[in-house]
Amino acid sequence: LEDPTWRPQKPEYFRNSFEEDLWILMNECWAQNPHDRLTINQVCERIQSLYSHFPSAPNSPLSSSSQDLSDLCINES
Repeated sequence: LEDPTWRPQKPEYFRNSFEEDLWILMNECWAQNPHDRLTINQVCERIQSLYSHFPSAPNSPLSSSSQDLSDLCINES
């Protein structure tokens, strides 16, 4: 059986702050306590924020097309 508490180890270094910010986001999604995890809308907001600060990031959904990341998020209105 796999250990459900296992989490990946933080890399020794990041090539840039985008990678480090992404690592932080992933860890918030993997919080041990489910109540501490981000909602899907919080994840979308954080990703949108990351890509707005790093528009040339690899595979940025904001760099290649007119599609806005908010189209992928849940509309709570």
